[in-house]
Amino acid sequence: MKSGMCFSKAMIGIIPGWAGMVRVLTKAGFENAEYMTKTAWVVHAEKLKEIGIYNDVATTNLPFPNKTNGNDQDYQLMLEKWPEKAAVPEGMLKK
Repeated sequence: MKSGMCFSKAMIGIIPGWAGMVRVLTKAGFENAEYMTKTAWVVHAEKLKEIGIYNDVATTNLPFPNKTNGNDQDYQLMLEKWPEKAAVPEGMLKK
């Protein structure tokens, strides 16, 4: 599972953005919000669903393009072609 979230700014001593903190505090409670803001560790999608931040987690076997250290334009082109290669149904992705 690749999806997750963290408050990475906490690793360098910066208070995470208030909007994200308020959302986590409201949806997941004080203990979970404290853990996430103090550790800056990634919390994966299944755990985020379990504690109430995510509503649902979709699983897929579709390969997603990996970004290399190359040109951003090349990566953008790969992303634009990705729905065709993955056979994503029409209307699933907003443009």
